[in-house]
Amino acid sequence: MTSRILFLTDGRQNPAGRFRCEQFFPRFETAGIECHIRSAYGTLYNRLGDGPVGSAYRALGRVRRAMWTVLSPGYDLVFLQRTALVFTPLAERLRAT
Repeated sequence: MTSRILFLTDGRQNPAGRFRCEQFFPRFETAGIECHIRSAYGTLYNRLGDGPVGSAYRALGRVRRAMWTVLSPGYDLVFLQRTALVFTPLAERLRAT
């Protein structure tokens, strides 16, 4: 049976996702570990700015990532770049129980 890892990151274009996650995928896959990555933010993250639209976009991305944190069945390991919701680690605590 193949092991499966889910990596939850802030953004696909974010250096943290590339350097803390994606650079290791070839080694994991060579070892028979299936890797998946989900990012809270897309390419609009840096283009929307700090106004109301950008703030709403980031808030929705955080909520989506919190849902992925809690509802990610079928994975042997879930790697979290950081807490999904900046004001509480609730999603991560629910995942741990």
